[in-house]
Amino acid sequence: MKPFLFTILLAFVSHAATAQSTTTAFSVSGGYVDGGFGVDAAYNRYLTQAAKLHIGVFFSRLTQDFKSEEINNSVVTLNWSYHQMIWANYSKAVRLSLGIGVVAGYEDINNGDDRLPSGAIINGESKFIYGLSGGGEADIILTDQLALLVQFVEYYHINSDVGNFMPYASVGLRYFLF
Repeated sequence: MKPFLFTILLAFVSHAATAQSTTTAFSVSGGYVDGGFGVDAAYNRYLTQAAKLHIGVFFSRLTQDFKSEEINNSVVTLNWSYHQMIWANYSKAVRLSLGIGVVAGYEDINNGDDRLPSGAIINGESKFIYGLSGGGEADIILTDQLALLVQFVEYYHINSDVGNFMPYASVGLRYFLF
């Protein structure tokens, strides 16, 4: 329970720290996770032109094969991360940034059923998960309010029964409000 409270505290502090922010944006991306697909919807608050806070909801659905049977897994997490721009071209039409953050959410294994159709028992259980994230983003500015977003994020779920590492590679759009 302490990691969940820590995540909520970080979200509150990040909101308070960005009260004088210059730009707000929303982004949606979809793409590949190992064995399935994922979707990330996020609120982005820019602290400066080169630094931002990312608060998002990530959903993934993946399938693992076990002796010719499929085990379906879903993960839903709240993500909070800080991103720093590391490179931009002269016109700032292309920007690359790196980020690091924390995640907390729920992992559902085989829709909560601990048995496979063959009668085999699944050793893992559906539960609350938490961990860290790190990755990179590329923004390709299309208009004053729209950018093409390319992401690669590695999630590390400390207490996952499915697997600790979950890579996420995606493409999406970022919409700048002001």
